[in-house]
Amino acid sequence: MGSTLMKASLQDITAANAEARFHLWVLETNTNAINFYKKHGFEQSAERHEEMYENAKIIDIKMIKNTDPLTT
Repeated sequence: MGSTLMKASLQDITAANAEARFHLWVLETNTNAINFYKKHGFEQSAERHEEMYENAKIIDIKMIKNTDPLTT
């Protein structure tokens, strides 16, 4: 279900803008989500965001997908 929704969303957005670029933030420890996004063409960037939540350090990583056919 998630893959079907992701594919449809990416197709609809790129149909409206062929040069669309996507980015999202995901917890560094959420390997299931990271692998899901990689499966759909996202790449992990070097950009990270750290914050404290209930006395624990939370690290988010930025993932990027460029749909420009000249750069993919």
